[in-house]
Amino acid sequence: MEAGTDLQLKLPGDIGSFKIAPLHILPLIENAFKYITHHKDPSLNKLHIAINMEQESELVVTVSNTYNSLDITNQPLNSKGLGLKNMERRLALLYPDKYILSSTRNENIYVTTLKIKYHD
Repeated sequence: MEAGTDLQLKLPGDIGSFKIAPLHILPLIENAFKYITHHKDPSLNKLHIAINMEQESELVVTVSNTYNSLDITNQPLNSKGLGLKNMERRLALLYPDKYILSSTRNENIYVTTLKIKYHD
């Protein structure tokens, strides 16, 4: 019996009145699904999403997924897709100097982190 893909979503109990413009998290999640591994054992395919508040004034979204490091043509850092480019443009317009978007990877885990500082 297969255990299924390891999909986790972690949300805080309360984020207060913190709000961001619509659809800013969606491209991160779409990319994670696009680049996730396709192991025969589905429990080896991992996608984790965490949304947190830091210091009550910063929203932090972290999306991590397994990816196939041997597939050079389908690696997330080798291609900045239109979705992430558009997302960065929107962030620069709506949250100038109030956001950080970063990506890292190791052997088989790709992690994207978005931090947005609250402003009135």
